[in-house]
Amino acid sequence: MEFNLEQIDTLLSTTRAVRRRLDFTREVPDAVLLRCIDLAEQAPSGGNVASRRWLVIRDPDTKARLAALYRDAGGQGLMATAERLRGRGQARARVVTSAAYLAQHLERVPVLVLVTIWGTHDGSGRPGLFDSVLQAAWSFCLALRARGLGSAWTTLHLGRAQEVADLLGIPDGVTQVVLLPVAYTRGTDFTPAPRRPAAAITWFDRWGDTNAQPRDGRSLLAAGPGVTVEVDVPHDHVPGRYRGTLLADGYADVWMPVVLNIKPRVS
Repeated sequence: MEFNLEQIDTLLSTTRAVRRRLDFTREVPDAVLLRCIDLAEQAPSGGNVASRRWLVIRDPDTKARLAALYRDAGGQGLMATAERLRGRGQARARVVTSAAYLAQHLERVPVLVLVTIWGTHDGSGRPGLFDSVLQAAWSFCLALRARGLGSAWTTLHLGRAQEVADLLGIPDGVTQVVLLPVAYTRGTDFTPAPRRPAAAITWFDRWGDTNAQPRDGRSLLAAGPGVTVEVDVPHDHVPGRYRGTLLADGYADVWMPVVLNIKPRVS
């Protein structure tokens, strides 16, 4: 089977957190939700244990009470911060304003999907809890996007997790992980977000090391990851590869990993 990589890459790079472009007026069929959950359940889980549980919330009264808990858990603070940042031109104002919009209108979203898992976190670092949920929840978001729907990843409600559990009848021993407001989107023309390139955040074989041996024939400088210095030296200098850090000029606490490759000069 051959996949259309352009379409897949577009799906992966344009599945955004959608808040202000959620269509509150359009119904989301159960069949669509269940298909997306079926696809999400293909994600791996620790020990291959099928312990994820999905709670779909449509009832208007329940959504209203859940939205009130959401605002108590921090939504009111978001709304106040958004008002304070209004017109100041600060970089984070757009994200805060969007999050505040969701907090203000959460009960209007057609469907709220709460992703949970059987088990409680014991702090041991053992696999099988959050690391068995996150990939499935994100697969759900991708499946939504492919069908013209959107969502936003939010955990603000966890500040009132016990009250949410009481409201929804969630039993003891079940951990709430993420709340996903789901709706069709107004338009589908979403674009990739600005992110650092992989070459700037990827090391090879050892933390802080650049790709010392690019497999595609490029020079170390062209390979890009990390910070690489190539120096031609006289024959009487000992060639070698040296690792260290450089302090960024003008910054008191920004250190960059550097690899210095000293090669003999070729006559």
